[in-house]
Amino acid sequence: MHSKRIAITGIGVVSPLGQEPAEFWRHLLEDSDRMSEVVPQRMGQASFQGMIDDFGDVPQYLDRPIRKALKLMNRETQMGVVAGERALLESEVTTHYDPERIGVCFGADNVSIKPEDFQSGVAACTNSEGAFELGAWGTQGLTEVAPLWLLKCLPNMAACHLGILNDLRGPSNTITQRDVAANLAIAEACRIIKDDDADAMVVGASGTSLPVFNLMHARLEEEVSQDSTVFCSPFDKRHTGLAPGEGAAALVLEDLSSALSRGAEIYGEILGMGSASVIGHDGAACGRALVRAMRQMFRQVRVAPESIGHIHAHGLGT
Repeated sequence: MHSKRIAITGIGVVSPLGQEPAEFWRHLLEDSDRMSEVVPQRMGQASFQGMIDDFGDVPQYLDRPIRKALKLMNRETQMGVVAGERALLESEVTTHYDPERIGVCFGADNVSIKPEDFQSGVAACTNSEGAFELGAWGTQGLTEVAPLWLLKCLPNMAACHLGILNDLRGPSNTITQRDVAANLAIAEACRIIKDDDADAMVVGASGTSLPVFNLMHARLEEEVSQDSTVFCSPFDKRHTGLAPGEGAAALVLEDLSSALSRGAEIYGEILGMGSASVIGHDGAACGRALVRAMRQMFRQVRVAPESIGHIHAHGLGT
């Protein structure tokens, strides 16, 4: 049952480093500095962040449906949908497989909630002395909140919109494991294809730490870098923490033999995956988890380490 090999046949990216895979890869190899300055400095973070100014183009035939759905998308969902659509368009799987055999598995970070969504409701419950009256919220405040606001905040919205826009009727799942969600989504999608529950899967993740609530959580829960000279260097022993930023990426995975038979471009093959967790009493991750995850992966791939082209690691820089 698990003899299938998994190929990557589509890539989509929305990133400060670029909106196309080739552009993203070029800037990555050039070690390009694509950080933008934040003025004034916010939430105690260093004064640089990875912000995206333009999501780029989306397929023309989806322009109108996406625009209609935008009112139900927060920023993370928008980025995830754009990345997923680009990967699907490039792979052309929707023209080769039954929609009931194409699924979605997306990863989610902390989903941002905008304080302004509740501004009118809070104002309605504020008395003449400027004090908030909690008892009035159910009758006066809640009625001032947009009825569909919650649909912007659910972590599974990227997967939902991708499925709806493309009529994908296969398995749909969302992994809410923050920074490791993308890797786990890939692992879950590989399992689904190998179990013959789908012929192809759209996988990826989307997230942003730039909205005010997300910045607050990052500042309270993560090691945010205070030194802009060593930003985005998770595997450098000089690393001082993560840099606030945002982005999304998506892959299309499918059975290798099916991809070859239809003449698809193969970007690579996923040989195996591993995951483990060892958390110390101080809440910090332990290096033993990395060793266990890699050993688990090598047991699956059954090839010499020197023949592996890439290990997609989980590196926060913390």
